[in-house]
Amino acid sequence: MPPVSPFHRVVLIVLDGAGIGAMPDAPEWGDAGSDTFGHILESRTVQLPNLQRCGLGNIRPLRDLPPLEHPLGSYGRCALRSNGKDTTTGHWEIAGIILKQAFPTYPNGFPASIIDRFVRETSVPGILGNFPASGTEIIKELGEEHVKTRKPIVYTSADSVFQIAAHEEVIPLDRLAYQQGLHLVSCLPSSARARVIIWQYTAERALEHPWIGIGVNSTPAVKAMMKGPEDRPEGFVFKRTTGQHAHDIFLQSWYEIGAIGVLLAAIAGALVALRIGLLPVFAQPYGAACFAVVLAIGAFAWSMWQAWFMCAIGLLIFYVCIAAHAPREQAIRKPTITH
Repeated sequence: MPPVSPFHRVVLIVLDGAGIGAMPDAPEWGDAGSDTFGHILESRTVQLPNLQRCGLGNIRPLRDLPPLEHPLGSYGRCALRSNGKDTTTGHWEIAGIILKQAFPTYPNGFPASIIDRFVRETSVPGILGNFPASGTEIIKELGEEHVKTRKPIVYTSADSVFQIAAHEEVIPLDRLAYQQGLHLVSCLPSSARARVIIWQYTAERALEHPWIGIGVNSTPAVKAMMKGPEDRPEGFVFKRTTGQHAHDIFLQSWYEIGAIGVLLAAIAGALVALRIGLLPVFAQPYGAACFAVVLAIGAFAWSMWQAWFMCAIGLLIFYVCIAAHAPREQAIRKPTITH
């Protein structure tokens, strides 16, 4: 047998919700008799030819999935050594980390100390939920009340997680970023953390005049916020190089010209995208790339009124106009055959 060379790359694919039998301590975790894969195959006919060729049917007896004499892959079934059953614990053990103490879980919801601190630091009017649930199910159950009360939905699962669900028209994504404390993450550059604070401030001001906005050019208002410390998190200092703009043309559009202006801008963008789709086939990828670049820059740029950003939009429109007049088909030269 030739020597086996070391692996330089491993592709690890984890199938969540595909357990193949209960562990000996499953009753201690409330999972006695759990066997996801086995129960699925017992309840219906499932075609799994590729997994069968890899050796799935050789691990243990499974209905309509007989073992193969020579499977293509190696196969086996392992037990968890760590004290826990959640997703993070399993992934850590795959990487070689064994946990002696399980991560805390909250089958009865989070204690008042955690909820009170969350409400206090995020300035929300309260929370809904606070119990283990599926994200889709709890939104069905509490979504309407969330929209009426503007209270975020807090829930957990079998894992050690604190999950928040909110409608983006009730709590904009920019505010969610702030409420999750991204402006205090030390590994992020100061410019990124400053943007989170400015987005939070701009979103709050936009909610004061959501339909018609405050008027074109929000720079003075944002600059005023950056002069005084009252709207800043304690201990955070803006650098002099931090641009005094909204840093997001979509949020700035809402802030300055309101929802009506944003709708008009969206229609204009849709017309440009539609026009790109009508370009000659060879020009469409380039037009789409230019459009995507303009949108990406706009999501983090200083201000929509910056000259360089206006030039980027102008270049996009110029390209679309030039490409629109290109010949629809390029001549194909046929080889000349001489005798």
